This record gives sequence, structure tokens and C-alpha cells, in this order.
Amino acid sequence: MSMRPAFTVLAILGLLTGLATAAPGVHAQAPAKPAKPKVTFCTGQKDGKYEELGKTMRTYVRSAELEIVNTEGTLDNLERLAAGTCQVAVVQPDGLTVFKRQSGKSLDAEFISKAHPEYVHLYCNKESGVDRITDLRGKKDALVILGAQGSGPWIFWNNLVAEDKTYEPVPTVVADTMKRAAATVESDPKACMVVISGLKSKSTLFLNDNYGDTLTLAKADDRDLKNVKNWAGKPLFTFAPIPEGTYPNIKPNGRRDIATVSMEAVVIADKTLSAEIKDELTGATKNALKVMFRP
Repeated sequence: MSMRPAFTVLAILGLLTGLATAAPGVHAQAPAKPAKPKVTFCTGQKDGKYEELGKTMRTYVRSAELEIVNTEGTLDNLERLAAGTCQVAVVQPDGLTVFKRQSGKSLDAEFISKAHPEYVHLYCNKESGVDRITDLRGKKDALVILGAQGSGPWIFWNNLVAEDKTYEPVPTVVADTMKRAAATVESDPKACMVVISGLKSKSTLFLNDNYGDTLTLAKADDRDLKNVKNWAGKPLFTFAPIPEGTYPNIKPNGRRDIATVSMEAVVIADKTLSAEIKDELTGATKNALKVMFRP
């Protein structure tokens, strides 16, 4: 009889030990969290402003995993969006005009948010005599270097020619990189190049730091550009100056501000995305821009 209490205590201790040992197994069998849906975001060239926007936005999207894809730029993004190989894209608004005019394809996408403003920079060799973009009209002996087909500069020039046929005779070539385009303009006294970017981008600051002796900024405010419309039928371009001092090494032929045009890049998305994801993308764009353009 005296052994019964001891046996009971040992049995209870053994039972508790077994439960403690089994506990980790119970936790290990808990159901895994469902994977987030993957959303493909077509941006632009590596290290460009579009890629920076996409990567910064990614930190603010919680309900989906943003996969950032580098592309050739606006037209490439629109082609991929139309084909369904990307679901979100950042584009120049004038690209929508060219895309519809050239492809005839419909685009089942909707506006998400404005992105950053982009300015037309027209760099010319100081010996070219080009002080304003209209000086290029009809000049068969000039040369204008654009980015790859479908890039911002290429789209801009095509819209300009569509509005004013006097630019059609001007020879154009495409350059794979901005550095190669700049080297061509530096070596050819009759050459100019078009760069579309935000103020003080990596590209324009590189030109300012390395080509101040040979390049000048020309006006790019042809009034025919006021006739170019966006997807909503409203004027695409805003006439605005590049402020004095933005690029101190590239003097605009004695002027202070450089008259040009600007437009706001936009983020668009496939309409089939959920309302939750599209709302998050809108908020993520605005938060990303605050970080990117923080004073």
C-alpha cells in the first residue's frame, strides 16, 4: 500500500513528459501561410529611373510579390502588357499614342498613378548652330541620335515628325546606350541627341560632368507639340523650363533657363488585377516618389 502514491506520481510525471515531447510536433504540423500572388512589373533599363521606381514601390506592397523586369522602355512595356507577360508597367504617356497608332492593338489596362515628371533634353554639339529644335527642320545634313526603338527619345521624335513633316528629312540613328550617343555627338559637329529624363538624373548629370566642353542644351519647345494628345485626348506636353543652374557645366548658349517640354510618366496596370492590389500599387507609387525625390 505504501508504494501506490509513488507510482501515481511517477505516472503523472511520465504523462507530462510525453505531452511536452509531443508539443513541438503539434506546432510543426500547423498549415503554412498561402503564398502571395506574383505580379510582374515591367520597368525600364537597368539602373534607370523606372527600375528605381519599381524597386522602391516593392517595399510598400504587402498583398503581392512584385517581380521587377528590366525592359527596353515604354513601347516594350506596352507590348508586354498587351500580351499579358507583365501586369504592371511604368510608361511615358506619349508612348500610348505611338503604340495605338503603330500596332492597332487594344490595351485592357487602367491608370494607377502619375509617376515623376520627365523633361525633353536636346543636347547638340556646340558647333552645330542648333539653338532651338526648330533649327533642325528640313536639315538633311544634320544628325539626331535617339535611343533604341521604343525608347523615350525614339517615341518623342516620332510624335514630333507626325505633327510636323518638316522634321522628316532629318537623318536619325539609334544608339544602344546614352554614353555611345554622347560620344557620337561629341565627334560630329552637326549632331544632336535627345534624352528624356527627370531633372538631374544619372544620365543628365553624367553628361554635365563629362561633356561640358563640347555639348550645349538647345530649346525643345516646338509649338507643334501642343497638338500631341494623350490617351484621354488632352494635351500631352507641358511647356516648362529647365531651370538655370540645373546643369552648370553645359551652358545653354548664354541663356539662363532652357525652354522645353515635359510630361509625367504614369503607372498603368492590367484591369484583371484585384482591387486590393491596385489600391496598394497606387499608394506604393506615391510613397516611392516621396522617397525618391526627398530633398
